[in-house]
Amino acid sequence: MKKNILIFSFIFCVQFSSIAQLRKSARRNIASAKVACNICPNPLITQDETIYGDALNVNWQIFPTTISLNTSNSSPQFINSRSIKVTNPTVNQLLDLRYNNTSLNTVDYPDGFEFWVYNESTNSYPLTIQAFTTSTGVSSPNFSVIADANKWTHFLIDWSFLGNQQTVGRLTIKLDQTQTGNLYFDEIKLVHCADMYSTKTGNWNDQTLWSCGRLPILTDVITIDPQHTVTVLNGVSATLNILQLLGTLDIKPGAFFNMKKF
Repeated sequence: MKKNILIFSFIFCVQFSSIAQLRKSARRNIASAKVACNICPNPLITQDETIYGDALNVNWQIFPTTISLNTSNSSPQFINSRSIKVTNPTVNQLLDLRYNNTSLNTVDYPDGFEFWVYNESTNSYPLTIQAFTTSTGVSSPNFSVIADANKWTHFLIDWSFLGNQQTVGRLTIKLDQTQTGNLYFDEIKLVHCADMYSTKTGNWNDQTLWSCGRLPILTDVITIDPQHTVTVLNGVSATLNILQLLGTLDIKPGAFFNMKKF
């Protein structure tokens, strides 16, 4: 059975940016990164750097602060089964994330710094983001964002908003307000590829079909381009966060369409 499904939703990205602008920027940035890295001595990075998924990446640490947090919180979570819980946040506390090894090159993660935050208060919550060249190095300008009340809010912050640092070894999320409602952080990443769109007609579970060269995951925004038919076969789970349908989605009997709700 063939289904044409058009789903409108909103993704909370860097302020002032529409999804269309983000998509255009992402394609340009990915292309630039590939050209730049043709002369790099190291292999081209093809995956995101997950700082916190279901647990803290072994290559990263949360630098000790006075912040009261639980890195194995079981509910709520955005994806999988764990999140970072900050109990009763206090103004000027830091979620201070530091890389244990040589700093990472931002050219390998052209789409910036991403995270999700759930604010259980009835009021919006202000946060300030900074990037550092090393774990103790030069800091970027401050970039301020607002987490909406009682929902998961997504931020994808372009490096241009963080001083266009060439390397990153530390990222901080400063808590700018004291409140009794807890904060929860999940899916904290440096993003290699944020824009997932179809490149041809084919099956959903063919990673060469997708612009990022991998299968979609529950945090992806998916676009099926005009002229393309993407088929979800029997027994295949189509996993994504948001779908923009410009072409055709053909879901076969026995297939699963798994869209993350937030």
